Amino acid sequence: MDCVSGDLGLSIDGPSKADITKQEKVKEATHVTYLPMSPGEYNINIKVKGKHIHGSPFSAKISGKILNQQRDRERERGAEIQNSGHQG
Repeated sequence: MDCVSGDLGLSIDGPSKADITKQEKVKEATHVTYLPMSPGEYNINIKVKGKHIHGSPFSAKISGKILNQQRDRERERGAEIQNSGHQG
């Protein structure tokens, strides 16, 4: 998943999609959150003007039941929407 805004570029590579939310700069800081859907190893690439910042790419190991439960709930919701013929 990629997020590019102005001079800032962010991408996250891993075993599943990771939704990225970016909030605008406040006092030279940008707040970014991401929500991966599956456990595993993720690489977080942060670039300014096309060049990696110091330490990038960063690695994150994501684990836990909550992610799996959330993914399962989303799959169930998707099946319910398909079966009912409605889209939310």
